[in-house]
Amino acid sequence: MPEKDKKQIESTDKSMLSQNKSKEGKKHKSYKKRDSRINPVNKSEKQKDNTQGKENKQNNRRRKNYSNSSKRPLISVVIPTYNEQDSLHELSDRLEHVLKKEAKGNYEVIFIDDGSDDNTYSVIKEINKKNNRFKSIRFRRNYGKSAALSVGFKRAKGAVIITMDADLQDDPDEIPNLMAKIKDGYD
Repeated sequence: MPEKDKKQIESTDKSMLSQNKSKEGKKHKSYKKRDSRINPVNKSEKQKDNTQGKENKQNNRRRKNYSNSSKRPLISVVIPTYNEQDSLHELSDRLEHVLKKEAKGNYEVIFIDDGSDDNTYSVIKEINKKNNRFKSIRFRRNYGKSAALSVGFKRAKGAVIITMDADLQDDPDEIPNLMAKIKDGYD
């Protein structure tokens, strides 16, 4: 092979090697930059800290507002219902009686109709006409108790949220005992 051709091949090889090294170096540098900008461990820890901080602030607000001098209800009662038309009038009367005393009229009751086939929703509307503190949410189909409770929790405005079953399995007369325990510091 002539000397000229050898030099040409060597210079080509050298230039290719230098190009590859510079490309590898650039990739390596950008990779390092990415690492220094985003550290998944630190990011998730910060997110956890922020979430915990928000939850603590919300809990503290609820505790501070327990005396509740604002328009916010003291007690919210969340009740999922499914085909409960027969028990709703009795339940609402008993709740109204207990909550007038316990919350001094500062309460709300949220019925969630979970896609009932009977007249549950119309009964809830009747109850609402008598007392506008009784509110209603209606699902078009049955999503289940946990979905109904979740929506009820999102809508509830009270400093204390109580869940009950619509079939009178949970006695409304137990609410004062529950509130006493909460005042003693229990969650």
